[in-house]
Amino acid sequence: MRVARKLEDHPLVSEAFAKGKLSYSKVRALFRVATPENEEELLGIARSCTAAQLERLVRAAELAHRLGLRVNAGHGLDHDNVRPVAALPHVEELNIGHAIVARALFVGVERAIGEMLIAIGEGGDP
Repeated sequence: MRVARKLEDHPLVSEAFAKGKLSYSKVRALFRVATPENEEELLGIARSCTAAQLERLVRAAELAHRLGLRVNAGHGLDHDNVRPVAALPHVEELNIGHAIVARALFVGVERAIGEMLIAIGEGGDP
């Protein structure tokens, strides 16, 4: 019943669920942490992993936060997958140095940093 009530407050999740693009398990996990501000980014995570993986990410971030630990994310983050991870609640730091340096080889450091800020959602338009 809690999930049904929350569907009204989250139109993007509601639409994806209605179209069969998200399972009930994924919707339930998303609603533990979704806000109107991070709903779109969290959908990106939900679409790219299993319900079990999504639940594990959410629970891990919540547990670490409750224990007073800092939540850092990294190892494999790049311009294509960083935004939804950055939207997870309690994530304080993103380990994105490798992605920036690798991209900088092709476009230069300033542009690589700017592109990453945009990918995270903290920069302006390119």
